[in-house]
Amino acid sequence: MIRYRFLCLTMLLAAVGCGHAENSLLLMEQLPDVASITIRGNERFSDGTIKGLMAVREGSWNPFREHKFRKGQFQTDLNAILTFYRRHGYLQAQITDQQVRQAGDEVHITIQIKEGVPVTAKHVTIQGTETLDPDELQEKLTAKPEEPLDPFRLQDDRRVLMATLAELGYWEASVDVNVQFFGNQALVFYRIREGKPVTLRELTVGGVNEVDENLVRRDISVKVGEVLKRDELIKSQIRLIQSGYFSDARWDTTGLDPLKHEVSVHFRVRERKLNWMETGIGVSSQERIRFTGEWGTRNLLRSGMRFAVVSRTDLDVTDRLPSLLDEHRTDLILNRTHLLGTQWEGQPNAFFLHDREVIDDLVAAGMDGDYTQNIVGVGASARRRFGDLRNQLVISLENRWVNSNASDEARNSDPQLVDHQTRLLSGRLARDTRNGFFNPTQGSYQNGLVSFAGGVLGGNSSFFKGVASISNFQSLRRGSWVVATRLQIGHILPSTEETTAAAIPIEDRFLLGGANTVRGYSQDELDGSDPAEGQEGGLTKLLFGSELRFPMLWKFGGVVFLDAGNVWQDHETFGLRRLLPRLDRKDVKELDVRYSLGLGLRFNTPVGPVRLDYARKVNLPLEEHGKDRWHVALGHAF
Repeated sequence: MIRYRFLCLTMLLAAVGCGHAENSLLLMEQLPDVASITIRGNERFSDGTIKGLMAVREGSWNPFREHKFRKGQFQTDLNAILTFYRRHGYLQAQITDQQVRQAGDEVHITIQIKEGVPVTAKHVTIQGTETLDPDELQEKLTAKPEEPLDPFRLQDDRRVLMATLAELGYWEASVDVNVQFFGNQALVFYRIREGKPVTLRELTVGGVNEVDENLVRRDISVKVGEVLKRDELIKSQIRLIQSGYFSDARWDTTGLDPLKHEVSVHFRVRERKLNWMETGIGVSSQERIRFTGEWGTRNLLRSGMRFAVVSRTDLDVTDRLPSLLDEHRTDLILNRTHLLGTQWEGQPNAFFLHDREVIDDLVAAGMDGDYTQNIVGVGASARRRFGDLRNQLVISLENRWVNSNASDEARNSDPQLVDHQTRLLSGRLARDTRNGFFNPTQGSYQNGLVSFAGGVLGGNSSFFKGVASISNFQSLRRGSWVVATRLQIGHILPSTEETTAAAIPIEDRFLLGGANTVRGYSQDELDGSDPAEGQEGGLTKLLFGSELRFPMLWKFGGVVFLDAGNVWQDHETFGLRRLLPRLDRKDVKELDVRYSLGLGLRFNTPVGPVRLDYARKVNLPLEEHGKDRWHVALGHAF
């Protein structure tokens, strides 16, 4: 309850802090209120659609929406209405009359619109290409035949074609847009003059003070004497920012020589502080109070390597554990880009993890199910970014020494609660096409992980582990509403005679439940355990989630969601019959897929939305109690 009050208080303070200054409020009070807005002559678009384009609004119950009349803003709104019509093909649309009638402290607005007849693009054609495929260029155009003619979109397409030509080295190219009208139809022609590919004459770097200039040049992939491609400049810019040394990186082309078809490029960077120290407190994604600390340097011994010490401590505030300390982890990280002169990035690391857990089934039976694990690990990874540099391949090797301190009851229930050593070789491939990290509205994120333990690697455990996940985002209603979906499948295959979860270290098994997986359940509550045996964690997992995200007031948004999933300790117990929800709770089995439905509130911040979710369990066994749960976390569930 304390954390929910804390969240509400934080939102209230943020709302108060974002208000206008006192003098601004006094000036607003002197402005008249907008009592009504009347739209006339509009047949194609509704009153609500047109009023939604205006910043000047009618008075309403919404305390976050201003309804004062400003003359300058009103003129801007009229231009916005005309722009909206013309973007939908109504090129002759006019506002023939506008009236603002004031009565006391209120004004009444009347807007008379003459829509005209829409113009449709009959044909859209690219002409003048000599070396480029016009069909491939045609796919990049947003102006399509048989759609309303949008003059703004034509200019956007012209810029896209210019950028595409520059990506291929045609910096001298030009693109003209010509439109021929035949009544209410139009023929659109994009005429391209390619010219010659341009080569790089000279590359210069600026803004370098403490960092070696070679650290800048090694991330720039364009070469003197080669054709200068715009996409390579953009990738170089991204690599410089991703390197961690620079907060900004920009490039300019100068001195274009149309006779020699050469151009110079100047990169200018803005350095970040080479050494940093940060601390913080917040709420983790697993509903824990989290303290974090970090110290590091971006240029260790002026070698270009980064070194960091990262520490976090999670406190349990949900009474799940018998102690306040839930988990602590400290990492030592050394990072080297351009490993052995390649585009690979190498990172050796070491860590210490202290984790305290309980076996819920033993606790429910009145036994001592408390245990802790102290894990020391060392490893190394190599990462290669590709494509637009948001896609990556990571290969890692890790060795873990695990010391388990468990009660007799816990140790007897799970054979893996003993001291052991695990060696893992893993590969991860990720593809990211999202248009944003914190609040994506389009695109997808795909991630695949495979791990091998034991065998020639040694260690006390031997198994294969694979996880595949995909999240997709689709916008509705001009991007303000978003449908987000997620599907994740995982399986562990033991390489021993024992084929159940008892053969796998407890820290490598699958668990579900909590704010980021199946809401309505507590953290890791879905563990596939058999109450008679007490082992927790599964070999197979299935997770599905779907959300409808929509805007509300000010920085607030809402969510309606469905979550589903479960884990199984023996893959033979999983079957398609487990997927279907049951109408009668008496028919629901412990290992059936669990479902939850819920509503959520989002408050958008620069580091992602703060969320409050209410979830209600459905399709749960008759003997299981607790049908609903609240969750507080930072960031979307996926």
